[in-house]
Amino acid sequence: MSTTSKAIADAVPPELLAQVCSAFAEAQHHSAGHRKAVHGLVRLQQSWSESPEHEQSFFLAMLHCLHHVLAVRKHEELAGRLMRFFVGFLVRLVEGERGGNGSGNGSGMRFVENMMLYALDNVDCKDRQVRARLCQIVVAGVNSVDELSDAVWELFRAKMTPRLDDREAAVRVHAVHAMARLQALPVEDGTNQTVLDRFIDLLQHDPSTDVRRAVLLQIDAVTPAAVEAVLSRMRDVDPHIRRLVYTQKLPEMDVLRLAVEERDLVLKTGLTDRDDAVKRACVEMVFSHWLPRTNSNLVQFLTCLDVVGNRDVADSALHAFFAVLPRLFPADAFPPAYFEHLTVETAFILRAYC
Repeated sequence: MSTTSKAIADAVPPELLAQVCSAFAEAQHHSAGHRKAVHGLVRLQQSWSESPEHEQSFFLAMLHCLHHVLAVRKHEELAGRLMRFFVGFLVRLVEGERGGNGSGNGSGMRFVENMMLYALDNVDCKDRQVRARLCQIVVAGVNSVDELSDAVWELFRAKMTPRLDDREAAVRVHAVHAMARLQALPVEDGTNQTVLDRFIDLLQHDPSTDVRRAVLLQIDAVTPAAVEAVLSRMRDVDPHIRRLVYTQKLPEMDVLRLAVEERDLVLKTGLTDRDDAVKRACVEMVFSHWLPRTNSNLVQFLTCLDVVGNRDVADSALHAFFAVLPRLFPADAFPPAYFEHLTVETAFILRAYC
């Protein structure tokens, strides 16, 4: 036991320390009992929130156990299980408090903010595993609370911005999730960049698949540069990321707000992808999101594409439609009146059908 941990343990009532340690000891064996142990810890925290001294004692007891988890170098599965247990406790603590009195600013909220302050104070330590685990606590705190106090807010921005460039990929992943709500704000590094600008840079250049996936899930595609960065991932070396573009990000975008060239690029890239799962995701995205946006009208959908200048893309899209719905056009779908008012789009449909 380190000197710091021993000093913390000496400042905590023995009965409280024994109960908290017992909860962590139970949680380390398997995840099935985490829910019960979390609820037990929440009740224990509530019983030790009658005075500032009691709140401090409970915080120190939790910190004592957390120190042991952070120091684990081997058995990473065990440490990961305990970190999930600790994060689950933070989330449940705020949820229970918010549901109980509707305010979410009582002892539970103070505990979470104090724990975030502790994590942020030490998030730039040398040990990469400790940095990653502390970032995990910060992410849980940010996602649990509605707003942060000024003290936490200032430290958060100052400490988490450098973590976006951390040499450890797991730390960068947690930093992306932590900064996701702040994309419109400037970063704290003396540049004129916003968090969104940093996200775009990570999405386009980060060598880690996990980091690119995290940014792709969190980035707000609200600027042309962000849209371009998202569309660039349709050519990512990882097929899961390419599929994620079609299943998560493109459904969020309005097809009518994309340029014609971008729509053609989306279809051409997806329908010719070497991975069948990506092809299916592209077709499903068109049927589920793009086609309904054009009133489920195939002719109106084709007006969103360049059927003259980029005929191959529109042709591939129609063949995908016919493959999914082979009975899309019955035998009497083209009566004589159809030929009297042909447009580029209706003629193209007839050509593809024939």
